[in-house]
Amino acid sequence: MEHMKLITVARADLNKVQHKLEKINKEARGELLKVGQKYNRIRQLVYEKRTNVIKDILGFWSTAFLKHHVLDELVCIEEDRKIFEFLSSIKVELSRDVKSGYTIIFNFDSNEYFENTKLWKKYERTKTSASPIQWAQGNGVDEQSFFKRFSEVDKRDEIGEMIKDELWSDPLICFHHEADVENVAVKMRFEEVKKDQDKVQVQERSRSRPPDSRSSSKPLDSTRSQDQDKVQFKNDQDQDRQIQDQAQSPWIQLEVKIKIKFSSRTIKIKTARFKIKLKALEFN
Repeated sequence: MEHMKLITVARADLNKVQHKLEKINKEARGELLKVGQKYNRIRQLVYEKRTNVIKDILGFWSTAFLKHHVLDELVCIEEDRKIFEFLSSIKVELSRDVKSGYTIIFNFDSNEYFENTKLWKKYERTKTSASPIQWAQGNGVDEQSFFKRFSEVDKRDEIGEMIKDELWSDPLICFHHEADVENVAVKMRFEEVKKDQDKVQVQERSRSRPPDSRSSSKPLDSTRSQDQDKVQFKNDQDQDRQIQDQAQSPWIQLEVKIKIKFSSRTIKIKTARFKIKLKALEFN
């Protein structure tokens, strides 16, 4: 009986403590929300300044979007990539209270595909809404089109989260993404050069070794003439010289298997040694 009374008292005390914790947590959420709202207003001023700077970089947002490791995969038809050539800017607007949701906005220059100059999608806690696409006459929507999926509102997707948290937060990471591929290629190049240098050193050491005394007692093959020996010696020299030249050269052929998708636009590929200009094609 005494034990049950102790349990009842403990439960009452526990409820009081838990109620106090819930009150503290509620106050903490309110304070955190105020901090989030405060810094959201501060960030907006910086975002506006960033937008003004980006205006001077032609094709910045389309390049950054199509270099994102996931978003690029969603732009899987050629027509979408052509539409992205008219993308002038991307913007993310958070709700005033921060917690209610956000809106993704694509701004476009005039183009032949649709009449909209702005496409938006609003993500709220319980629903989504989007602007309808006014397709130009003769243009329709492909089932695989990124813009079709972006305009869907019947289900929540992860596109908005990736744009808000990754692309919008720091677009420079995506814009400079190909630099990582370049660094991998350079590293592979030096590894190949090192292997060739090691191979040359091994061959030089093997030639510098004295002949085995036991082999000197063996008779030479009578069918092998001095002329054949000279020809063979010359061929070995030519082969060694070719390997040495390749090892000393800082540029060798590389075969790098990287899955890349480009539009038919003309792009520039830069390396540390040279610049080439080519017509980009879709390849794996």
